[in-house]
Amino acid sequence: MEKTEILLATINRKDFSLLENMNIQSDIIIANQTEHFSCEEKKFGDCTAKMICTADRGVGRNRNIALAYSSADICIFADDDMVYSDGYEAEVAKAFKTLPKADILIFNCKYKQNGNGERKEKEDRKLKRVRFHNFARHGTYKIAMKRSSWMRKNIWFSELYGGGAIYGSGEDTLFLREALRKGMKIYTYPYEIALVDQRNSTWFSGYNNKFFFDKGSLIAAAFPMLKWVIWIYFWLTLSRKSGLSKPNCARMMLMGMRAQKSSSSYGEWIEKGK
Repeated sequence: MEKTEILLATINRKDFSLLENMNIQSDIIIANQTEHFSCEEKKFGDCTAKMICTADRGVGRNRNIALAYSSADICIFADDDMVYSDGYEAEVAKAFKTLPKADILIFNCKYKQNGNGERKEKEDRKLKRVRFHNFARHGTYKIAMKRSSWMRKNIWFSELYGGGAIYGSGEDTLFLREALRKGMKIYTYPYEIALVDQRNSTWFSGYNNKFFFDKGSLIAAAFPMLKWVIWIYFWLTLSRKSGLSKPNCARMMLMGMRAQKSSSSYGEWIEKGK
């Protein structure tokens, strides 16, 4: 069986207790955002956990650190609010054996949200090719990737997007876009890999001005050819969920689209009075 590694981006971890909390059953590399640099290793069963502590900020940066330390055949990206299904290592290896031409597979998850118990969002019930028209709805925590494919294509997570970065989310969208742009074959696979607890988001603080600004920046970066069509869709969809007026939501998103060209943050853009 091919060797797998969980690649986990997390923050301020003091020990390896998450191995049990997350039901880790394979090797794991933990990129831990702290205030110091250190490398620790722990054996558990037949597996190895490596914790790389750095002061580097941003989820994209820490996912890249985990990638740089990886050595397994298959890399499984993770967040620290997940509990993995029993036997996931064998199931992921089986999935790649079923689809030998796949570079990346995207699995299903079950979700716990807002104290309302478990729920399932829209599942991918069939093996299906992911292309430019349907890649943007998938989060990093559902992704597994052949490390050999990654080494050939040399793709990395954007360090401008995601929790702790200039723009609040979107590193996963841009990663998949870059993978498709470089010709990697991506498929959905109908296996439920984990339960995800989404009750405490590290980046989402409401549909406020910054949210719409950051969304505009992401649209410009991820959909350069279709940005105006995508902008209209997200403006109409997301403005309904906000207490802000529709004109204000539109203005914030347009500001974000313009700011993306210079990688300016919301605070910088507002301060300049753009």
